[in-house]
Amino acid sequence: MNKKVISEQVISDQAPGEQAAPEPAVESPYFTLGKWQGFVQWKCPFCPWDTLEGEQVALEHYNERHAAQTAPPENPNPTGAILIANRFGDEL
Repeated sequence: MNKKVISEQVISDQAPGEQAAPEPAVESPYFTLGKWQGFVQWKCPFCPWDTLEGEQVALEHYNERHAAQTAPPENPNPTGAILIANRFGDEL
């Protein structure tokens, strides 16, 4: 937060009652950090979405919009068995 001292009076750049967003606890691969007019900005690395509302909101966005897209695919053949069949699908 930038402050200017003018004749012994401290003037803040923030509007009255306005508070800056809290600093995030840790950086995450699910969002990147930036600054916007002195506030911490959480940006989505997967789409053009961002927020000033905090880390929890950024994680909720990721879970709602991107979690299913980036999850590893399930193994379609967990046993490793190979079906041997004729052209009609009948097992041999």
